Amino acid sequence: MRALAWRMSLLLLPLLGVLPSCALAPARARPGGAGGAAAPNAAFSRALETALARGAWQDLRIEAECRDEEVLRLRSLLLLGGGVGIWNQERQLAVPRERLLAALALLHDAGFAALRESYGGKGTGRGPAWGVEMICRVRAVLDGEVWQSVQLSQGEQSAGLKQLAQSLLALGKELAPAGVSAASLDDGLAKIARGELAPETLTLQLLRQDEDPAVLEGGWILRIEGGWGQVSHQSAATAWTTPRRILLPREEIATLAGRLAAAQVEELPANLYSSWYQDVEIRVLNRRRSLLARRFAGLTPESLGASQVRFNEITALLEAVQKRVDAAAADP
Repeated sequence: MRALAWRMSLLLLPLLGVLPSCALAPARARPGGAGGAAAPNAAFSRALETALARGAWQDLRIEAECRDEEVLRLRSLLLLGGGVGIWNQERQLAVPRERLLAALALLHDAGFAALRESYGGKGTGRGPAWGVEMICRVRAVLDGEVWQSVQLSQGEQSAGLKQLAQSLLALGKELAPAGVSAASLDDGLAKIARGELAPETLTLQLLRQDEDPAVLEGGWILRIEGGWGQVSHQSAATAWTTPRRILLPREEIATLAGRLAAAQVEELPANLYSSWYQDVEIRVLNRRRSLLARRFAGLTPESLGASQVRFNEITALLEAVQKRVDAAAADP
């Protein structure tokens, strides 16, 4: 159960503390809506208009995914404002600035800020809707404002959302042949260290808690994603604090990736020893490794020899990053 809770936190943590609190403008019809008028996200709409007018932004992240009916699986594209894209979590793309501007224009022309947060998800009968799944999604973060629209199977469908997602995915498909992939996790880490893959392709998370689930203080989660580092602390009052977040220098991530590659993460056993409960996940594109350390029966600090030493080096590296993020984010 504890591991499941952490996997949920892996998905939810990037969203904590960054969702905008903004008043919505009066409802009006927009081209992307389905089934009548939709209330636009006024704050995101203003950020989008400003970015297009200036041709510039400070923070940009666009995610699109949609089910490909030919292969019956989701296709995905991530675009980052620094000119990096990730196609299907498999290949890094070089995305020219004009293509990022074109992606913003697609959001604008589709009335993205007026799309509802979700469509579908309800069956047409009287009973519960079984087998509901996400089949399309577009999410964008732009200079502190966030908006997302999700299409669920069954019930109402938004043609506008589907067309927007497919238009964004077409950009990724066009650039994919020239992309860079990773043959393994260690290969991906080494490529980041050498500059062949961008630091934004590294996603890493370490959860550290007391072995006793009843202890609700002292734990923390470090997450590195898209070039950003963030830390949330365990709290008896709020479960987890709002993450502190900073943009990590590219050189720091490259150095970290090089040291992780030297530790040969893929060769480490899945279960290791620790006096803490420590759950680690390291991913480069679609290559990943999960490690769990605690007081496992039959294990001691010396049982696994060099593997344990390498794991301890990894967690020491990540603890140093955690402390730096905390210190930097707390500095006014």
